[in-house]
Amino acid sequence: TAMSAGARNLLLNPSFEYSAQPQNWGHTWGTFIIESWNTPPDGIFAAYIRGNWCKSGTAGGTMQSVANIVGGATYRLRAYFYMDNGWTAQKKAMKLEFYNDAGTKLSGATNTLAELQNHAWIRMSVQAVAPPETARAQVIIEASGISGPGVLGVDLVELEAVDPDRPEPAASISPKP
Repeated sequence: TAMSAGARNLLLNPSFEYSAQPQNWGHTWGTFIIESWNTPPDGIFAAYIRGNWCKSGTAGGTMQSVANIVGGATYRLRAYFYMDNGWTAQKKAMKLEFYNDAGTKLSGATNTLAELQNHAWIRMSVQAVAPPETARAQVIIEASGISGPGVLGVDLVELEAVDPDRPEPAASISPKP
């Protein structure tokens, strides 16, 4: 698993190599599935939000909650995304949200996955500062208003505390074919 020097991924099962159980990706819905096809950037498996061809509805996604987030620290969420065969959705996003001990959402940041390209794994990211009273973060990958064939793939999801003075490009193409 490739990560920045010294960075520690705070997410469990970032490459979906283990099934979506409560100890890793705790909540999944709709057309979301984990499959072993399409040569993902890391490991054998990746997660996919399928088009409406799968007859599982027109929305799908997954989320993971992360405890012990430090208020005032900068966090970067990044992942590789892939789409094929004309997959479309009215809304698609990778979100990083911050919550206090009472469960109230304090703030968040969203990448709308505008850089998606057909048949290419693209690394996308979003970065935000956790408000001072933050207790936990929530990572969400979702799509709604899905129509047509194809899939949206996601792999190697990383949440890291980072140096805010060293930004990363919003998107880059995977070096692995």
